[in-house]
Amino acid sequence: MSQLPDPIRDGLSRGWRVFGGRHGTLPAQLSCDVVIVGTGAGAGITAELLTQAGLSVVMVEEGPLKSSSDFQQRESDAYPQLYQESAARKTADKAINILQGRCVGGSTTVNWTSSFRTPPDTLLYWQKHFGLTEFTEAAMAPWFEQAERRLNIGP
Repeated sequence: MSQLPDPIRDGLSRGWRVFGGRHGTLPAQLSCDVVIVGTGAGAGITAELLTQAGLSVVMVEEGPLKSSSDFQQRESDAYPQLYQESAARKTADKAINILQGRCVGGSTTVNWTSSFRTPPDTLLYWQKHFGLTEFTEAAMAPWFEQAERRLNIGP
């Protein structure tokens, strides 16, 4: 077993309440303040901030919860277990393959934990097309910095 920290094993040992799959059946009903659908790059840190603010959070994920001990470095196992459409998802015109995670951690699990700031062009697109005028580079910088510190992201 690897000596590297495993956030999944650590979380389970701290008492994460996990339902579904090998962790038992889903309860018929759960009560919470916030539901986060998906567990990818933005979801984990969002859940942490919300729980620190005193809210109860439920995260819903389509795919499995895997720890480092589950990874056997075999593509034939990883693709169907960790990726949408077994890593065969494509754009509507089928021009580009999309390697989209379908597991706890989402893209951060399948993309070697790549982490980067939202590109300025994307922020501008969100401002123009979705009315998210507060999502400027300057306004987002402290949030990016907080996430980078928390996740130990560096160049």
